[in-house]
Amino acid sequence: FQHIISSEEKMPTGQYKFRETAFNKISCNKFKIVLHLMNQCNVDIVFSDVDNVLFQDPFQHQMGQMIYSHQFDYLYQPNVYPEIAQKKAGTFWETREGQSIPDEANTGFYYLSSAALVIKEMLSETLLKCEEEDEYDEQHLFWSVVREARFNQSKTRPLSHCTSLQVKSILTVNDSLSNQHGKESNATRLCPLDPFYHPTGKASPRRARHWVSYHANYSGKGKQKKIDKLKKARGWNLEHLQLQQPPVKHSMGQNYSVTTKIFEV
Repeated sequence: FQHIISSEEKMPTGQYKFRETAFNKISCNKFKIVLHLMNQCNVDIVFSDVDNVLFQDPFQHQMGQMIYSHQFDYLYQPNVYPEIAQKKAGTFWETREGQSIPDEANTGFYYLSSAALVIKEMLSETLLKCEEEDEYDEQHLFWSVVREARFNQSKTRPLSHCTSLQVKSILTVNDSLSNQHGKESNATRLCPLDPFYHPTGKASPRRARHWVSYHANYSGKGKQKKIDKLKKARGWNLEHLQLQQPPVKHSMGQNYSVTTKIFEV
């Protein structure tokens, strides 16, 4: 992806601390690559940071059902969630934190719909902020754009957030729901992933048995602390693990199979 980054830019390499200028530049370049792929290839995006490990195939799980429903434009990983959300599946969407667009969420694991023009506009605005405000990373800047859009909603850029009833109906109704196209409204709809299955580094490793993914952030300074956190969650040095799922039929009626190999971070 080097050609996507301007030849006049010097791409930072190596290790950098959180919010260092070079760290922020690298994080913003992730958005630049994502936007390029969406515009040039017209594809939906599922993005994962390298410290987000997969224990199960997310497309065969709850996240896949939400994607194939065509009801959501942006599925994000919440940074803040109550203890109850870590103990029981589906409870997060019933909490205060799970029912509205947050001030800031995580950008280390997410789904974007290529049909969501407003999301593309927000990514473009974030990249402009990246050039103007190099003291912040792409996560902080993107969610500042979302906040601005939320507070200045217009008929051309309406935002909405999923409800508990809506999510649960998608997850409990039979597979015929996956074949419907088009959302119930024209608003750009955001929805959090369930932290019971997709926790961040705030979660306790003792609950790892039901995790689909695990984002080992909040690890403190230094590479070794992140490695230690991944080891506690049994998410380190898993290059031998290969998850082969049987073919499934997605909403366009085509068959595909998913092979996920988990590599050492």
